[in-house]
Amino acid sequence: EAAADLLPMLEANRHLNSGSFRILHRAVWSTDDDILPFRFDPITHATSHIDAEAADNDVEPVRTVTLDTVIFDYLEGAGFRPEVIVVKLDVEGAEVMALQSATRALADHDVFFLYEDHGADLRCLSTAAMLDRGLLVYFFTDNGNLQPIADVPTALALKQQVSHGYNFLAVNHR
Repeated sequence: EAAADLLPMLEANRHLNSGSFRILHRAVWSTDDDILPFRFDPITHATSHIDAEAADNDVEPVRTVTLDTVIFDYLEGAGFRPEVIVVKLDVEGAEVMALQSATRALADHDVFFLYEDHGADLRCLSTAAMLDRGLLVYFFTDNGNLQPIADVPTALALKQQVSHGYNFLAVNHR
């Protein structure tokens, strides 16, 4: 979690779950240990994001972490050896940067990315990044089926409302 304001709520949830997970106060990014400006909106959490252009006091510095570091240093380092890795990639516009940080995971494991491609993103940047990495991409239809997505125009055609987020799945070929 990048937002310091949300950490106490996450800690309470962790306590209720017998400490069965670890909380990292980090932003998932393409590199480890950089410090980036994070803009947090306590009213509309979904608009919180890394704001590299920020030059004001409405941001908090947050340290970055890669998906490979989370998977191999934190999960496997704690003895968890997943056969399949499922990642709910919900990092408010940093999905492309986060995906760049999963090189080892994608080479060594079966990986499923559940992610949102927002209707306002007419370039479908998240889906384009998944396809560029050679992942198989699917759209979750309203009836629960998976529709294969071969290219960005197909994904864009499915996103009918600019105010809505659309759920996709991307998997590697392993």
